[in-house]
Amino acid sequence: MSKETRQRHQLQRAAKMWTPLVEQDVTDELRAAAPHLKNLWKRWANTRFVVEAFQVKTPLGGVVQLSIIRHGLLDVADYFEVERIRLELFGPEYLGIEMHERGVNPAIKMRSLWIMPADYDLPFGLDKENAWGL
Repeated sequence: MSKETRQRHQLQRAAKMWTPLVEQDVTDELRAAAPHLKNLWKRWANTRFVVEAFQVKTPLGGVVQLSIIRHGLLDVADYFEVERIRLELFGPEYLGIEMHERGVNPAIKMRSLWIMPADYDLPFGLDKENAWGL
């Protein structure tokens, strides 16, 4: 068994149990090591994921962009894991929106979620008159 295979099996065993997400220090060294983290606001981790948060200004107001990455890049987070992360970090009073954008490399095993207060007046949604094409 190769070293990579052993590491993968170790990560898979450790990831079977969900532990609470714990905030990690965002240091200058971390930002220097990964240029895409230049504007990193917060970072959390547990036995399964690293979650990176970036504050984004929009016409709607403040939004937080989350990047959700499974340790070892084993696979992307499923819907239920993403929802659990949203609820654990922000609670039910916040809405999460995921977009599937053009030009994103599907080999990147990451989910992105935009978090905003649930009372934002979005022009679409299941609670809108035009939902389901009506």
